[in-house]
Amino acid sequence: MLTRYSASAILAMSVAASASATVSLKSGGFGYSQDFNSQAATSVTVAFRPPTVIQGTGYGADFNEVQGLLLGVAIIPTLQSNGFDLVGVGSKQSFSLGAVDIVGESDIALGETDNLNVTLSIEMRSPFIRTLTIFGEAVAVVGPVSDPEVDYSLTWNPVVVDFGDGTGIRFSIIGSTFSVCCSQSMNAEVELVSTVPESSSSGLILLGLAGLATATRRRYF
Repeated sequence: MLTRYSASAILAMSVAASASATVSLKSGGFGYSQDFNSQAATSVTVAFRPPTVIQGTGYGADFNEVQGLLLGVAIIPTLQSNGFDLVGVGSKQSFSLGAVDIVGESDIALGETDNLNVTLSIEMRSPFIRTLTIFGEAVAVVGPVSDPEVDYSLTWNPVVVDFGDGTGIRFSIIGSTFSVCCSQSMNAEVELVSTVPESSSSGLILLGLAGLATATRRRYF
């Protein structure tokens, strides 16, 4: 026997089902899992292990800087381990990951402007185990390093980790821009963010469910 439901009943059941859902987050290979219920976290403890950095093949030291092919920029991670609490969506914590140094460069040659991308990996240990991979895009400008113009810039793409409970963290690395200066701190910022869709998106989802329910009623009556 087919049970018919009204549009309002289908919407009510959909909302109730989403409110009681539990998401299980598992980190492969570590044998570790943690469940988060649908109540969004108001605070979370976040912890990281030391990062690793892989620089592109365009970095290095040349024997002849006049006809250089390798850019003398070193990205040096110094963070050991850390942990901190984020209380409430929008709360942030900044900390140093290491340094970006221009080493042995007086002039940047044309051959030193290729293959300069950077990859940084850092293991998050809390609230669950996951390795974050952040990609950096670098640009080197041909010319003397001593002039006031920009010589080298490094921009990082942020990543968002969804906790599955309506919240997550955004991990960002502050970019570096060099003009004359030869060393800068490489700083990270971690923010507790909401991962719930905007109200306009939620409204579109509900309208779609209502349309589906109406179509179902017409089909069976």
